Amino acid sequence: MKLARKVEAEVLKVYKAYWDAYLKGDMKTFASFLDDNISVFGTAVSEVFKNKKEALKFYKATAGQLVGKAQFRNRKIGVKKEGNNFLLNEQCDFYVLLDEKWTYYGQARVTSILKKAATGWKVIHQHASFPDMRADEGEQMAAEKIKAENLQLRDAVKRRTIELEEKNRELEIEAAVEKVRATALAMHRSEDIHEVVRTLRNELFGLKLEGIIGATICLKQDDGQVRLWDITDVDTTGRYGWDIVFDINEIDPRIWVKRIWDSRKKIIAIEQDSNDLKRTLKWLGQYDKKTADEITKLLRRIK
Repeated sequence: MKLARKVEAEVLKVYKAYWDAYLKGDMKTFASFLDDNISVFGTAVSEVFKNKKEALKFYKATAGQLVGKAQFRNRKIGVKKEGNNFLLNEQCDFYVLLDEKWTYYGQARVTSILKKAATGWKVIHQHASFPDMRADEGEQMAAEKIKAENLQLRDAVKRRTIELEEKNRELEIEAAVEKVRATALAMHRSEDIHEVVRTLRNELFGLKLEGIIGATICLKQDDGQVRLWDITDVDTTGRYGWDIVFDINEIDPRIWVKRIWDSRKKIIAIEQDSNDLKRTLKWLGQYDKKTADEITKLLRRIK
């Protein structure tokens, strides 16, 4: 039997007022809607009550968990007349206030039976539950557990983000190495090493490695000499390229090329000061005086 709109509106108004009073902690108004013999079934195992007195005792004791901290959203309420009573079924999203932010808690399912008595509308049966087993005995919702779970989730997301960033970084480095390798394999003559150095320099810069200002490749020649190809970018002076051949045993042992060459380590960090730079420029000047002098003059200007 289809309900008249006026009757349905009246029932819904009472039902919503009942829940509004509950969520606001207005126990006097809330109690006025409860039938003396109401039966209540809640989420927790212990949340089963056979009368108004038992139900009110629990709701008054736990009201602080909900007042100003819970909301029903996206409510879908169905109303059906059953004899002299009205059956209401509701599904909605239940939100709780955690750290000043409304957080989705779960979907609420509520079944209520209302009747119109001489003293007004009364709720004679209520079954409200959430698909959540986090609430302990004496709790209506496990807000602190939700906070802990949210923190755990944020930590897990943070860890996963770091893992993905590290993995992406590894892939970037692998791709850069592969580009340099492909360029080297494409060489047909020694002069093509310039392109390898250029690719190496571009890939290093692309990886945004702190402190990288250039790229150098040194190869020992058949006659025992060493050939050096270098592209260096200096913010204050510009980009410079070198292609020189020298005897590694005849250069100053303090110059970075010699120090790296003599080292047996796979990775070595060389620190240089202004005196090291002067020595390097003096040495390079033997092979490319024009460029060495140009850099020296520019460095003097910016002092």
